[in-house]
Amino acid sequence: ETSTIPTKLRDALHPFQREGVQWAVRTQNGRALIADEMGLGKTLQGLAVASAYVNEWPLLVVVPAAVRWSWVDEMERWLPTLLRPANINVVENGNNSEILNPQKLVTIVTFPLMINASISAQVKQRGFKVVVVDESHYLQVLSKP
Repeated sequence: ETSTIPTKLRDALHPFQREGVQWAVRTQNGRALIADEMGLGKTLQGLAVASAYVNEWPLLVVVPAAVRWSWVDEMERWLPTLLRPANINVVENGNNSEILNPQKLVTIVTFPLMINASISAQVKQRGFKVVVVDESHYLQVLSKP
């Protein structure tokens, strides 16, 4: 339901982004690959789609290490009505056991950490229903033996 997308975020979307978000939510049940060119706002669209499913959070965001803090910044900027900074957990190393913390609405984890057996087990145990994968072509790294 796109009504849960914060107004500030919805109003910031360009028409093509809004159309993509509506397509992802209304026809794909949120399961979509956004493959726009670099710099066209895929992060905003990802946040919009994820916020459409806020009632099903916690949210897992899997990202390259270089952009994990950018995602935090974007969430704080665009989702302030849904999310306080204290509700965002950035998994920084394999010793971080905060993944299971029910107080955290969002967990951000990097691709290299998802290979860690302890981290991936915690992710599975937490049972995230809403997942955003930035640079999803890196998923092939996770599937290699």
